[in-house]
Amino acid sequence: MEDRIKMIFKNLSSVACENATGAKRASWRIISSTEQKEESKGGEGKLKMIREYYRIKNCCRICKMEISET
Repeated sequence: MEDRIKMIFKNLSSVACENATGAKRASWRIISSTEQKEESKGGEGKLKMIREYYRIKNCCRICKMEISET
């Protein structure tokens, strides 16, 4: 019985990890695609804004992780 519970937990953990990774991968594709479109158009202003937004969002994510660990 205990082995079965461990197996179920392992499977659920794997699915949760895949879901989280899939969502992040999809977000990354959207950002990357938008950057490429703006770069090909020569839209330096929008490209700079997109990169700055992503940098700020990433910093916020890191801060939230640090705060939740303390």
